[in-house]
Amino acid sequence: MKKLIVIMMLAATCFLAVSCEKTINTSNPQTEDNPNGGGGNNIAASAVPAAVISVFNSRYTGVSGVQWKLINSNYKAQFFIGSVKWETTFSASGTLLLEEHF
Repeated sequence: MKKLIVIMMLAATCFLAVSCEKTINTSNPQTEDNPNGGGGNNIAASAVPAAVISVFNSRYTGVSGVQWKLINSNYKAQFFIGSVKWETTFSASGTLLLEEHF
C-alpha cells in the first residue's frame, strides 16, 4: 500500500511539474528567456521615429539583421555587427538608454 501511495505521489508531482513548465513557456512567448521573442512587439523600421533611426545609424555601422521592437514606448533594436549580437534601447526622442552586446 505504501508503494502505491509513493508511486501516486511521484506521478502527481511529475504531472504538476510538466503542467507548470508548459504554463511558464507558453504564457508569453515574447519573454527575455525566449531568444525568438525578446519582449515587446515587433515593428517595421518605418514605424521607428526618425530621431531614433538617425542616432542608430550614426552610432552603428556595418550592422545586419536589424529587428525593431516597441517596448513600453521605447524602441529596442536587435542586430549583429559581424558575429556579435547587439541590443540597444532608445527613447522615442532618440536618447540611448541601454546598449548590450553578447
